[in-house]
Amino acid sequence: MYSCVMSGKDITNRDHFVQVLLEKIGEFMNADEQQLAFKKFVAPIDSEVVFATSLNPSVTKSIADQVHGAKLYLSDGLPPEKIGFRLNSTRLTSLTDSIGRRFAKPRDVFVRLADAMHG
Repeated sequence: MYSCVMSGKDITNRDHFVQVLLEKIGEFMNADEQQLAFKKFVAPIDSEVVFATSLNPSVTKSIADQVHGAKLYLSDGLPPEKIGFRLNSTRLTSLTDSIGRRFAKPRDVFVRLADAMHG
């Protein structure tokens, strides 16, 4: 649920999309002080990107909420690179915090999981 928003302008095929996507995610995670997580978990998979659907309705609802929020922020003139920060600090019903409470923030959950995976 950790989000990065980017413009899709001038992207015409899957390979270009993946290339731009990884670049923007890297820039976003660097600005969010998540460089280590990017290098360890995102950068190595550039040729393994798979598009899938969610089988969990609460995840689908949270994604729809984030898309709706992103559209509202765009219509208010917020640049895409700032929208991810807003989305990642908005509590979602599908996430739980470190003590099991619902309505956690995507960034908090991401950092907790990335830290746990770092070892």
